[in-house]
Parts: sequence; C-alpha cells; structure tokens
Amino acid sequence: MKRTILTLALIFSSMVVFAQSEEETLNKWINTYNELNASKNYAAMISNFDACHAEVPSWDFAYYYKGVAEFNTNDHAAAIKDFATFTSKIDTVNSVYLMMAKSYNALSQPQDALNSLAIYTQKEPNDKNGYSEMANSYLALKDYASYVNALNKVVSIDATDVAAYKNIASAYAMQKDFENAIKAYDKVIELDANNAEMYFNRATCKVSLKTAESIAAALEDLNKAESLGKADLKLYNYKYNCHSMLKNNAGAIEACTKMLELNPNDLRTLYNRANAYYKDKKYKEAIADMTSVIDNEKVDDKTKLNALKTRYMCKKSLNDAKGAQADLEIINKMSGK
Repeated sequence: MKRTILTLALIFSSMVVFAQSEEETLNKWINTYNELNASKNYAAMISNFDACHAEVPSWDFAYYYKGVAEFNTNDHAAAIKDFATFTSKIDTVNSVYLMMAKSYNALSQPQDALNSLAIYTQKEPNDKNGYSEMANSYLALKDYASYVNALNKVVSIDATDVAAYKNIASAYAMQKDFENAIKAYDKVIELDANNAEMYFNRATCKVSLKTAESIAAALEDLNKAESLGKADLKLYNYKYNCHSMLKNNAGAIEACTKMLELNPNDLRTLYNRANAYYKDKKYKEAIADMTSVIDNEKVDDKTKLNALKTRYMCKKSLNDAKGAQADLEIINKMSGK
C-alpha cells in the first residue's frame, strides 16, 4: 500500500512539473512576441513561428502575431492565410478582420475585403476606420453610391473628418452631381478654411452648374483660392472662362495676362486676350496681340485667318483704311477669293 501511494505521489509530482514547464514555455513565447511586436521586429516574428508552434502548438496567438508581421511587411496573401487560421480558432480579436480587409484590398480583391468588413463593422460599429476601408473597396468596384454611403457613415461617426468630406465631394463631382459636391466642399471649407485647393475645387463645380449666379459664386471662390496662394494656369484659365461667360472683358483680359506671365508662348491665350481687347474696344492692344499671333511661325491657318479678320475689324474701327485693306487682301488670298 505504501509503495502504491509513493508511486502515485511521484506521478502527480511529475505532472505538476510538466504543467509548470509548459506554462513557463508559453509565458516565454508570449513575452517574446510582445517584445518583438513592440519593437516592430517583424522578420523575427515570422522566423520564430515554427519554433514557437513546435513548443506550444496550442497557443493560437502565434498565428495572429505571424499574420501581423506579414501584414506589416506587405506579404498580404500570407497574412490573410494566418489570420484566417487564427479567426477559425479565436474570434474575439476584432482588429484582425480590418487587417484582413486591408490585405484583400491591397491584393485587388475588394469583394473579399467587404466580406471581412461586414464582420468588422458589426463588431466595431463606431470605428470609422472600418467604413473608410469599406469606402476603398467600393471605390475599387466603381460602386460610387455605396462609396459615398460608406463615407457618410465615417462623417456620422466623426464630423471633423476632412478627408472623408473631400472624398465625398470628389465622388459627387465624378458623377456630375455638382450640387451635392458643392455641399460637401462647403463642409470641407468650414473645417479647413485656408485650403486654397478646396475653394478651387468648389469653384469648378459651381462653373459646371452654368448659371449666372453660380459663375459669379465660382469667381468668388477662385479669387479666394488665389489670395491663399494658388496662382497657376488652371486657376487663371477658369477665371478667364468665368469672366468670358459673364461678358466681363476686363476680367478676361486680366486672367489672360496672368496666364501669359506664366506661359508667354501660349498662342491660344494670346489670341483669347486679343479677342477680349477687341470686345472691350481696346483696338490698339488687340492689334498688337493679333499681330503677335499672325507672325508666329507655329500658328495654324485657321487661327491665323481668324486673327487677321479681327485685326482687320480693329483697323477699320481706328479708321486705318490702308492697314485694313492690306489685311483684307491677305484674308481674301487665304480664303481663295
């Protein structure tokens, strides 16, 4: 009897030692992976997986840490595989589903990303990051309505998310829904009042509405963008078009002059300024610009002929009969008369 009791005691003692040893091994790997993850030593997180899994095969978080390392080193296919293994065993780490979605999107698999995000947003309904990634998936699918809906969810969670409002505005503009695009840009500008590019973008939408009121409002935005430092050809070209549509010749001349300061060799702008001078009855200035157009060796015949016709009209208005006659002869010759 004593011998039996002693034997059982030895067996029990061995089991306790084994359990303690396994727990120590597990703690070792937990500490190792926490340290590697904190230091972003992703290569070591991957290379240690086999040894870890061999020593503590029941520790499913090894798959999680390996997936995190693969995700951060852009090995997205491997990350998805390890995350899938992990979630089949443990379903309580919600961030895994977001990383899976990002990996799917990186691999141009937006529908698979949406499947992961459906789970993630159910688990984390108040995390705007899930809806931002969902928007990326819908954008890849060219489902712009769903793209906007996802972004609207983002701003419903965070009403100060400027980037989301910018993307909403761009999506509406892309669909030629300029009124809603303008509303979205209104919100962007409310949150970021010194962003010249946003005033410019809102102006382009207002121009597209093609009413006198919207064109005038667009000019206000363009002037604001210019005051904030945006002074490029695109801005001045829009200003020229706006002034032209409003029949504001002085404004059109000023916009063309700004463009020519930036690009002195642009014949089209020179031609446009000459026409604006002509409409503004500044005939001498118009003649000077048209002459520069006519004499340029790169001018095409159609533009040259039109420039000659305008110069002819200017000379007539200035009572330059001789000069007008000379232009008329060239016009007739070019026209085959």
